[in-house]
Amino acid sequence: MTGCGGADIMISNQIVEGPRPCTVFDIKTFRNQGAIAFWPTANATLRTVTSQQAAGALPWNGGDVPPPIILKRNQE
Repeated sequence: MTGCGGADIMISNQIVEGPRPCTVFDIKTFRNQGAIAFWPTANATLRTVTSQQAAGALPWNGGDVPPPIILKRNQE
């Protein structure tokens, strides 16, 4: 699997290695942060919130709760 196929977001059920030109949500992300909700905002961005952000840090992942991710849609 290489690149992002022109997408702004990649959601994968595999571990995605290496940097990508898009935002990647792979199996590692889901293991560490739980479910992810996506919804569009009024200013053409896509807001995401993980279950970790909504409920707090989980004892087994040892991490701090990350800030919300705001993705700006490519405007051409």
